[in-house]
Amino acid sequence: YRAGELTVQRTGGMPPARYAFCPQEPAMHQEYEFQLPCGFYDELGQLHQFGRMRLATALDEMESLTNAQQQGNLNLLPALLLSRVITQLGPFAGVDGYMLQQLYAADVAYLSDLYLRLNSPENLQLQTTCPQCQVSYQVEVISR
Repeated sequence: YRAGELTVQRTGGMPPARYAFCPQEPAMHQEYEFQLPCGFYDELGQLHQFGRMRLATALDEMESLTNAQQQGNLNLLPALLLSRVITQLGPFAGVDGYMLQQLYAADVAYLSDLYLRLNSPENLQLQTTCPQCQVSYQVEVISR
């Protein structure tokens, strides 16, 4: 499989939409190591700062959103997502809600930022049309 571009013809005189895609291959399952700024203290008082996070899948995001909606609290969405993609924290395989609640706010902010950086395209190119002059052109959105 190779990364590529998909062009979708649209109706109503709209220009075709172009989407970049990257099929799932082993490289998509990479995990990234991190070091928390403050760290997690376990029940024995030991500090754990090192962990691993994997890339999120569409299923991770869809199920986390559904769970947050079912619980009637969309504020839970970041914690639900993080609990799915953090694969290790110190000796622990993954994290649960309790562990996330015990983290310092700086650690949660760090993990949220890491999640966004890992799961956002570096350079997203969009085909667009000027609403005034109707000229089509491509714009690049930089997420970093």
